[in-house]
Amino acid sequence: MKMVLVICYSQTGQLARCAQSVIGPLLKDPDIQVTILNIEPRDPYPFPWPVSKFLNVFPESVLMIPPPLNPLALGDPASFDLVILACTVWYLSPSLPTTGFLKSAEARSLFLDKPVITLIGCRGMWLMAQEKVKKMLWDLGATLTDNIVLTDRGALLASLITTPRWMLTGKKNRFLGVFPPAGISENSISGALRFGSAIAESLRRDEFKQKKPVLKGLGAASVNLRLITTERIAQGMFAFWAKIIRRAGARSNVLRNMLLACFLIFLLFAVGIILPFGRLVSFLVYPLIRSRLAREKASFESGIPS
Repeated sequence: MKMVLVICYSQTGQLARCAQSVIGPLLKDPDIQVTILNIEPRDPYPFPWPVSKFLNVFPESVLMIPPPLNPLALGDPASFDLVILACTVWYLSPSLPTTGFLKSAEARSLFLDKPVITLIGCRGMWLMAQEKVKKMLWDLGATLTDNIVLTDRGALLASLITTPRWMLTGKKNRFLGVFPPAGISENSISGALRFGSAIAESLRRDEFKQKKPVLKGLGAASVNLRLITTERIAQGMFAFWAKIIRRAGARSNVLRNMLLACFLIFLLFAVGIILPFGRLVSFLVYPLIRSRLAREKASFESGIPS
């Protein structure tokens, strides 16, 4: 009997559905036992988000300051042959509950010398968040064999409208007759079954003992070369603002709230002006740096932190 542990924090329910699709073939296999553990923050994060709370998680998300979590009943960590870690992206970083778990004592005992597959469900920009997850898994002694990424397939600029609308109002349907529905499409979610079939076959063959990729050729994670530079620039700006806001003190601090309001104005300006300009610059210089970006693409697709 092969033992698989699935760890997930899903605020909206979308990531949980992605995970259920991936593990569908595993659940049907009588020789595979799947344990699902949901990460539970001690102070739950609301959905839909009130604007103030959505902004207030920004500095801690970027600086990866772990929140308190309810204990998880892991059982015997040594019994698991594979760990599937499902996570989403908050401000180009792993969600705070995911960060909290990866920095917990339970994670240190669980991940040591374990093969791990990460599953990301997000709007579209996931590279910087995955690098942070890779670094934490590396520090825990785990081996990241594969990464599965399911994203919003709509246009990037359109998702900058539809995703915040969904997060802040709970509405993900078509908007104004122009913008497509928010979130990962049903076809993408159901199509994730192919990854579960490959994982189940690899478990039957004991391939995870070799700690090598098992999802090659299945399109598990596709890196958009033109977003690498954009994400790096955005990450630098986020880190700058996060450090300033964090220094202002606790969430009830008046100065912190004033700085968050300034950050919101900056964010709207960045989305409306800086991001389109950055995309234009990236398009113009892409032919000059294509070879370097190709090397970075290989690094992002590997299980080793860059």
